[in-house]
Amino acid sequence: MNLYNNPPYRRYQDWQLIIISFVVISTALAPALLFLTWSWFSNWEPIPQHADIWLKIIKQLAQGESSLWFSYKSYLLANGWMGDIIVHVTLSSIAAMLIASLICWKYLYVTGGKTLDRIVAGPVNLKGRHALKHAKYQLKQEVSNGATPSLYLHPKVQISHNSCIGNTLITGRPGTGKTVVITHVLQQIVKQKIKTFVFDEKHEYTEMFYRKESSLLIAPWDERSQVWNISKDLEHISAPARFAEHIIHDTKDKIWSESSRLILTGIITYLKAQGPSWGWSEIYSTLNLDDHKLREILEAFYPKAVRFVEENNRTTQSIMITLQSELAWLEWLEWLAKAWPKSHEGNFSIQRWVHKENATPLLIVQADKNFSVVGKPLCHALMSLMVDEFLARGKSQECYLVLDELANLPKSASLLRWLELARASGGRTIAGTQAISQLKSLYGGDSTDTLTSMFNNLITFKVGSSGDTANYVSKALGEMIIERPQYTNQSVSWQRITMRTVYPSDITQLPNPTNKGVTGFLTVNGWNATYRIVWPYVDIQSKSKGKISAKWTQQYEQGVQNKIKHSNTPNRILARRGEQSC
Repeated sequence: MNLYNNPPYRRYQDWQLIIISFVVISTALAPALLFLTWSWFSNWEPIPQHADIWLKIIKQLAQGESSLWFSYKSYLLANGWMGDIIVHVTLSSIAAMLIASLICWKYLYVTGGKTLDRIVAGPVNLKGRHALKHAKYQLKQEVSNGATPSLYLHPKVQISHNSCIGNTLITGRPGTGKTVVITHVLQQIVKQKIKTFVFDEKHEYTEMFYRKESSLLIAPWDERSQVWNISKDLEHISAPARFAEHIIHDTKDKIWSESSRLILTGIITYLKAQGPSWGWSEIYSTLNLDDHKLREILEAFYPKAVRFVEENNRTTQSIMITLQSELAWLEWLEWLAKAWPKSHEGNFSIQRWVHKENATPLLIVQADKNFSVVGKPLCHALMSLMVDEFLARGKSQECYLVLDELANLPKSASLLRWLELARASGGRTIAGTQAISQLKSLYGGDSTDTLTSMFNNLITFKVGSSGDTANYVSKALGEMIIERPQYTNQSVSWQRITMRTVYPSDITQLPNPTNKGVTGFLTVNGWNATYRIVWPYVDIQSKSKGKISAKWTQQYEQGVQNKIKHSNTPNRILARRGEQSC
């Protein structure tokens, strides 16, 4: 092959070097192996005596004489050694060729071919065994510098403790491999009994990891669920205001969100003043009091919110609509009251879970398609309070936040705080998303860039060709600077070019999952490489049911669809329309 007649970026194999190396290695190894095995299973003279005769035979044959060869042949036949010597020579030659092939394949053959490009800087793109070998070397280098080995992001790719702190983001459309990786990592975390908060949208992690004796489940629709005692988590004087800020998002005109937060803070402050016997149903019932009664409560217990509650006032009505629409999931408390009739007697507190050293390590918070209004906001509220408590700790403790579908949770300032601040206290994050566009629609472009920049380790599987996800992830996987030869008739010059380590088309055209596993790209911060590797499926059996419906859900299932219809509409508006609330 004349390389000068082909583009320098075209991939090729240096077959000439491979063949010459194969011949040289085989020729050198065959006599050595014959010498080594000469005395095996044969009772004849030492090989030096035979070797001396072979040299003389070769010399005679070169001169046109063959008498010595026929004499030697007759000698071997007379002693019954002709078959033995043929076997020895043949097997030694075959073994030499096999060893030569292995050496050439390992050190000279390049999977996918190589180019004339020379990498100057930036991450390299490695595949298969070359990727695994590079990853093993990088971990070895980190360990030699004092790092501690930690989790395996792939069965053969282990990262250090410092790399775990950097957080891991996994992208890929449904069914391409995100769950395979998260399950593999979560299996290790659970085995090590590290505190872990898991958002389980499809109940699959409940099936694989829920054990009554070693994990906690928060799912009001499931009879195995813990009862969240919210009163225990809002005991601090500033807790009601922080809780209101977590669950009521900013509106375009901030007066509506700020006033709604003040009113909710006032309601919780009032309930706290009545004693410890309050919970979700009490918040709901107080929230639905008429304006006159609500104003009396706020005047007595939280005066700063009074000005937002006036009888027969349009501004008050708008504020209450905002409050109840932001707290649409609280409309489901008619059912939650059936699930947790006395939540103030509940046995679960996120504050206790964070601060208690011997707390049950695995916390699974479910979502459910039949209760979508309550599931995701409930998880967000729990996560937000968990972040507050974790960052308030005075000492470091390992704790993982595992979010399979990051974009399916409400927009969370607490998540950004966790990613930014928790790593110093031992917080780590493993999150997955189907598309970056989902995050952008939720957080906006700049905030999405900020969020994703706090994930140092990136795994991506196949994504759709439409949208910006492939291009976004391709940029995140890095760029490399190469030198490429430019040939003229008289000389060769080298041109520097900046190019993507992985192109968007490489991501969109990844193969679909096969029976061998799922194919994707992995990059670890500081390793200066991107690996294209195959993740095998995790061999783990489901030991629990994904969902065991609580009795109250069966009793009230008929009313769910009607509740969805009016979940964002306050009762007073329904009354004006002549509609009846469920």
